[in-house]
Amino acid sequence: MTKIRNRFTTGEIITVHDNLLCDLYSLNRDGGFTCVEINNNQYLVNQKKGRGYTIGLRVKIPDELLIVNGVRSKFDDLDSDIKEEIEDKLSSRLYFSNIEIYVANMLFDKFLRYGNNCKISIQELDGYYRKCKKDYSKVHVTKNVYDRYIETLKSLVEKELFLETTDSFRNDKYGARDINFSHMFLSIFQIEQLEMNNMEFNYSFHNFGSVIKQCRRYSNTLSRYAFKIRFNQAMKYVTSFFIARDVFIAKGNLIRNPSYVYNEMIITSESYENDIKYEGRKNNNQGYSVSYKLNSFKGIPNKLKIRKMFINYIECGFTLCNVFRIEEEFSYNETEEFVEKHEFDYDENYDLNYEFSKEDVGKNVDIKLHIYISDPLNLLYYQM
Repeated sequence: MTKIRNRFTTGEIITVHDNLLCDLYSLNRDGGFTCVEINNNQYLVNQKKGRGYTIGLRVKIPDELLIVNGVRSKFDDLDSDIKEEIEDKLSSRLYFSNIEIYVANMLFDKFLRYGNNCKISIQELDGYYRKCKKDYSKVHVTKNVYDRYIETLKSLVEKELFLETTDSFRNDKYGARDINFSHMFLSIFQIEQLEMNNMEFNYSFHNFGSVIKQCRRYSNTLSRYAFKIRFNQAMKYVTSFFIARDVFIAKGNLIRNPSYVYNEMIITSESYENDIKYEGRKNNNQGYSVSYKLNSFKGIPNKLKIRKMFINYIECGFTLCNVFRIEEEFSYNETEEFVEKHEFDYDENYDLNYEFSKEDVGKNVDIKLHIYISDPLNLLYYQM
């Protein structure tokens, strides 16, 4: 394990940027699920396909849910309302909630440093990761916090993933070609109850963990302080997680070919809305992407407030990835409503003299973020 440890800054957190994991985390309910038959059992499946691979989650449909009038039916032959009821009962096993991604990534960090079957405690999860304390021995875990970790761990061990790759998938040295397996995403064992609101356990990511480790697409790009959130801010962490992948890729491109093309990223609020799930207080809001909720789902209040919050999350995510500079670019549509609102901001030549901020983003004002990964002057030096 020495080689892996030496690749990273001591005290920082390892974040996985592999598309296999990112695709798994970005699964949602937007497009519904498909049903496949495996060994005479019917499974609901949620999957994504990339270059040379298919990855996803699946869950066996219990026979009792398929029995209609005493006869076991095919899922696809059922009435739409019965199919919807079955999907609602099983859907939580077919996507990762934001809090599940948050906790799973804590486990991935320690796994990548110490290998399969490593040991961790609830106190370490909350103290070392969420509260960012290197000495977490005196951290007190409340019952509510403890219960939330237990609930999240239980939901993680209930998810079954599958991965299939072609014989041309990635370089042969990564050992990820021509594989086909399925297993539970996470297994927990050798559980030991310690003091009140704390337990210790061993865990494993099985074959999938080995693939992630061998492919070596992980780094310290994302600051450990991305974990320092309240549980109801898990979407903020997940936004930073997806941003870290893009910064990691951009930095890799700069190393291979320093240029202004690879140094600048132009980001809008829509850039990450398909990858990240919106989580409201109602159960029927769970599992759908931010984009789906804002654009396709009725009954979501304060959509503008959500979009502004998401923009702040995006900007915060790039800051946590230690990019060189972030610049805001505003555009506006001079509708009658806009002109009326800014009637005193126009000069005698009808030019608008107004300094926009993120608070102005709305129906007639949009924002782009220009992200500069590294100092452009350094890139210019390399090109001379």
